[in-house]
Amino acid sequence: MKKLFKICGALALLSAGSISYAQQVSVTLTVDQVPDAKSKIYVGFYEAKNDFPKHGKHAFRKVIEPNGTSSVTETWTVPAGEYALAVYQDLNNNDHLETGLFGIPKEPFGLSTNLKAGLFNLPTFKKCRVDVKEGSQFTIRLRK
Repeated sequence: MKKLFKICGALALLSAGSISYAQQVSVTLTVDQVPDAKSKIYVGFYEAKNDFPKHGKHAFRKVIEPNGTSSVTETWTVPAGEYALAVYQDLNNNDHLETGLFGIPKEPFGLSTNLKAGLFNLPTFKKCRVDVKEGSQFTIRLRK
């Protein structure tokens, strides 16, 4: 019986030690070429390649209220890690990116490494992945 308690105790300690919480870090994002001074800009932080850049599948999301200029900068505290960022400006205020034929965006959008989307596909999670750590600064250009 004592042996069983020791084993259970050891397993509890091991499992407690394996729980890790991502360090919270400060990250600054500048969004350039903002075409509309009033429509919200949504920033999705994706951490899984199978979820990128699907609506609602982000690890977390931030919202930017444009300040009437063509460039806006925000600083947030977020969990450190590797993410691919997808940004879009919601011109019709329906809370998701409008797409047309073949999934081509109808609203301004951008990706964390500023790669251009092809006619029939987006760059992969791997190509858009960035390391978010303390003091990280990113600039993403919106494209129409």
